[in-house]
Amino acid sequence: MSVFADINDWYSAQCDGDWEHSYGVVIETLDNPGWWVKIDLRDTILEAAPYADYSIGDGDDDASWIQCKRDRMQWHGMGDPNRLEEILKRFLEWAKDRDDWLAVPDEADLKQRDDLELWELLGKSRGEEKCRLDDCQDWRIRHSVFCRIHHWEKVLKRRLPEGAA
Repeated sequence: MSVFADINDWYSAQCDGDWEHSYGVVIETLDNPGWWVKIDLRDTILEAAPYADYSIGDGDDDASWIQCKRDRMQWHGMGDPNRLEEILKRFLEWAKDRDDWLAVPDEADLKQRDDLELWELLGKSRGEEKCRLDDCQDWRIRHSVFCRIHHWEKVLKRRLPEGAA
């Protein structure tokens, strides 16, 4: 298959009626000149996959350069005007390293991820005041009268996420 057909297949697999409204694939030009490819990884099977940065040349003095990296929930590929296909190939080689490269995470996996992110955002207990619950000896978290566990249970009204410590 061609690089463009494979990119199209990956993008199409992600489109579920929701993902494509917030995320996608962007190919644009740079003024030095060159290409910049941005591919959103959020809510894809690749969002937790590690990526080893790749770079040849620096784009300033080198006529032929390419840089590919991951920045949080986006994959970025940049290169000189003759390297668009190679940039896309770099993404596809990484994606196709997984047998399930066209798969989409299920709702339970995404909910678990979101719950763990929220758990981390709540932060650790602070040593200023005790949790408001009578029998709890833990310190409360910032902006709450409860410790992290009781805030989760009382305010969010659900069980702790699996993996929360």
